[in-house]
Formats: sequence, C-alpha cells, structure tokens
Amino acid sequence: MKTIRIFSSTALHFQHKKMFLLVSPSSYRNLTRRLTLTRSFSILQDDREDFDFQLFEELKSRGKIDITDYNNAFRSVMMIKDYNKMEQMFEEVKQKMVPSQLIYNLMINCFGKKNQIKKVEQTFEEMKRNQIPPNDVTYNSLINYYGKRKEMDKMEKLFEEMKKKKIDPDQFTYSSL
Repeated sequence: MKTIRIFSSTALHFQHKKMFLLVSPSSYRNLTRRLTLTRSFSILQDDREDFDFQLFEELKSRGKIDITDYNNAFRSVMMIKDYNKMEQMFEEVKQKMVPSQLIYNLMINCFGKKNQIKKVEQTFEEMKRNQIPPNDVTYNSLINYYGKRKEMDKMEKLFEEMKKKKIDPDQFTYSSL
C-alpha cells in the first residue's frame, strides 16, 4: 500500500511497502530526476512511475511546481502510456507556463501514437510559435508518423527543414525515410 502524507512543513513522508522515505522539498527534484533517468529505485522497482507521479501531485498541491517537475511527471506518465493523462497535463502546463522542448516532443509522440495527426501538426506549429526549437527527436517523430501515413512530400519537407536548421539526421531519421 502506498500513501503520501505531509510529515512537516519541510519534508514529505512516503510509505511504500512498509518502507519509509523522507524527502525534503529541496531534494525532490533530484529524486524525481534520478527516478526518471534510472527507471529504477531499489524500494520501488515496477511502481517507480506511479511513485514519481505521486511526488509530483503532492508538490503541485503545495504550489511548488516548475517546468522541471512537469518534465519529470510527463516522462513518468509517458512510460506508463497514459496518453489521456498526458493530454490533461499538457493543457494544464500551457495555462501556467510555456511547455519545454521535452514536453512538446512527448506530446507529438503521444498524439502520433493515438493517430491524431492534426494534433501532431498543431503541437509542432505551437512549439515553433512559442520559439521552442525543434530538435532531432522532434523531426524524427514527425518524419516517422508521416512515413506511416505514406505522406512522402511532408517527410521530404521536414527532412529538408531539418538539414536547413543544421540538425544532423541520424540512424533513426534515415530508417524512417
């Protein structure tokens, strides 16, 4: 049984499988980053994504959230493939701040997996309007989704745009073409 409770004004108290973890708010970001990057945590194992998201929700309820926290939460929700939750979070983060490059890339991926190409294109255009530069992950995702739809002209246009912006195509780019 997992629970999260406020232990004091300076710490978060977590109970997980009869083990306790005391986390200060200042170390929360390091903990979530480590959880996200390593995809493992000795006491959490397969429940890491759920635990990480609970940490995020707890800090959000306390009003101590920034783009790094959203990035970590998006990674966790993407890992468990809860695309509807991602859409909800995307709308939420857009009301509070400009989403990061990572969030835009994850949302392009999310909409692509749901075969919502119109939303893929809208997200890409919004990303550029907000002056968040697309990277190789952005272009590779878009090229891949257009390839699955046999839209070769759009694939070629993106490939040329990618080269024009001096973003080197990689193995994934070429395998998608």
